[in-house]
Amino acid sequence: TEESSRFNYSVKADKDTPKGKYLKIKNIFYYGYNDLESAIAKADSYINQVAKRDASREQEKQERKEANASAKASDFYKLGDVIVNSWGYDQTNIEFYQVVKIMNKTIEIREIAQMSEPDSMMSHGMADKRLPETNAFLSSDKIIKLRVKARGVLSNPENYYYFHKWNGQAKYCSWYG
Repeated sequence: TEESSRFNYSVKADKDTPKGKYLKIKNIFYYGYNDLESAIAKADSYINQVAKRDASREQEKQERKEANASAKASDFYKLGDVIVNSWGYDQTNIEFYQVVKIMNKTIEIREIAQMSEPDSMMSHGMADKRLPETNAFLSSDKIIKLRVKARGVLSNPENYYYFHKWNGQAKYCSWYG
């Protein structure tokens, strides 16, 4: 019968999925083709799309690697620049640092004090905006080394950190209790 001669090829639903007869089960569409050649042609087309995407990603990776290799810390940072780190899950923690040493591909930073921006306390009382106090190093002599990548992007020693150059604007900070 015609029904038994159909070959099935499944693809995840997206806007480029072909129109036609299908059965949807848990966000996967199962498409029926009347002949093997149509099913193979669609499979080949999909494999080619994946290969092009993978090649494009690899090229972007290589370009990023080359750009990072040519980046120099002194092209983006100078002694005394303020670096901000924002992190947190259910609250926003802010830390300010100051550049104390510049090497070829890395900078060294030390944490500095911060203060609340005047009149920035939020009405609920558990958030405000913060400003750095330059040259007011905290008592800890802990130095953090950050690698400078292309466009001045900084490495992050923890995946939940976001070190970046301070833009001069007060930073939102929140807390509990």
